[in-house]
Amino acid sequence: MKISDLHKMESIVSNNPSLKWEGWNVVFLEEDGDANLKKNAAFVDSKWHKKIVFENSDGAWDIPDSILRKGNVQV
Repeated sequence: MKISDLHKMESIVSNNPSLKWEGWNVVFLEEDGDANLKKNAAFVDSKWHKKIVFENSDGAWDIPDSILRKGNVQV
C-alpha cells in the first residue's frame, strides 16, 4: 500500500510496535533467531531481528499490506 500522507504514516508507525522511524524511512523489525545469518539483520534489545527499510520515494512509502496487518493497523 502506498502511503503519501505523513500524518497517516505517523499514526501507522505509532500503532504498530514492529515499525520505527529512521529519518524519513520506515523500518520494519521482526524478531528472527536466524537473522544474524542474513544481510538485513539488526541486533536490537539483545535479540536478532529481520530489518526491512521502506524509503520515502516519490513522496510515498510503499509498505506491503502483510506488514501492515501484522500490527493490526486499520488503514
